[in-house]
Amino acid sequence: MINIGNQPQFYNALLSIYELDSMSAFWDFFQGESRLMTLLIAHGQKESNPSLLARELHVTKGRVTAILNGLERKGLVELQRSSADKRRITVSLTAKGTEQATAKIEGVVAYIDKWALALGQDKVDELTDILDRTSAILKEMM
Repeated sequence: MINIGNQPQFYNALLSIYELDSMSAFWDFFQGESRLMTLLIAHGQKESNPSLLARELHVTKGRVTAILNGLERKGLVELQRSSADKRRITVSLTAKGTEQATAKIEGVVAYIDKWALALGQDKVDELTDILDRTSAILKEMM
């Protein structure tokens, strides 16, 4: 048996959300390929590079390189040498990548809207406050 400390109900509530099949696409959106593509959408026409993406994703440059290589193989990003500095690689979404990233963003927004509607505005506000406080607490613990 796993010792889950003094808060088994809290632990089990978090685990039950994490294990929901319907949440897998939601979690995917906040990490890996989907998160990187979302950042590229947010950058718009601004030039991106692996080092900048690694800092924003809070992962190693090696992890970003692996993600970019996979996205490039799928035809979702384009990697080019910078015209200003040949040592730098610039990253941009292809049309297919932009389409796929936009569809994922729209899907997650629709999911969040449906979730919020089911909770009701008072509970959404309460949950938002709890999540903001949790984020601040966890940052202090690091």
